Amino acid sequence: MSDEYSTIDILYESNSDIYGFQFDVSGVNVISASGGVAEDMGFSISSGNNTVLGFSISGAYIPAGEGVFIILEIEGDASFACVENLLFSGAVGSPIDVEILNCLTFSEEVPCSLAGDMNGDGGWNVLDIVALANCILANDCGE
Repeated sequence: MSDEYSTIDILYESNSDIYGFQFDVSGVNVISASGGVAEDMGFSISSGNNTVLGFSISGAYIPAGEGVFIILEIEGDASFACVENLLFSGAVGSPIDVEILNCLTFSEEVPCSLAGDMNGDGGWNVLDIVALANCILANDCGE
């Protein structure tokens, strides 16, 4: 690695509140991690061996939204920096599936629904027909 030090913003887009996170960074050496919405919400943030970890002992969370998630101070060429091995948790430790949009932005994966599953129960049955009829007749289809 070079003696070139700089900072990079890790961005996020999430529909879920985030209660904890961990990710690795490749291509550069992470010197420190701070700032962004993670620090604004009072998270304890640590970094070591190019892994970044954040959580709140008090139960605080990062609200659903988008913006600067965290700022990394790095050594090396920032154009080679890439986040990977993302682990994010929601309330009571439930996993949040995230994907990397580009090397420095992550987004919550929105699960694909089953086509024709009008009531969101994960299958097709007569209740979907009733939901479709109600949607058409009442002109109220919700989401």
